[in-house]
Amino acid sequence: SRNRTVGELLAKGLAREQILERLGGQIAEGMSTAEAAYRSGQQKSVSMPITEQTHLVLAEGKPIREAMRELMQRERGEEIAGPLAEISQLIASAARRT
Repeated sequence: SRNRTVGELLAKGLAREQILERLGGQIAEGMSTAEAAYRSGQQKSVSMPITEQTHLVLAEGKPIREAMRELMQRERGEEIAGPLAEISQLIASAARRT
């Protein structure tokens, strides 16, 4: 799919303009959907870290590895609650030991 192609090209480090050029005028719906989700979150003051980093990669050219690193190093938020919180703590604890 075109969205998969975009993801693969991003992973290879291509810039948005290069990706659009490679698509040859075809539209990858995920790119516009990601931007719409980002704008919606901003308008509603909703914290959406993955969406924000996706926006920064797609719209501002942030290196994808840097975006991934920031997501992995950020403090846990409300998205990790309930049963997932314990699992997340175990994973974080194991990661610190390595």
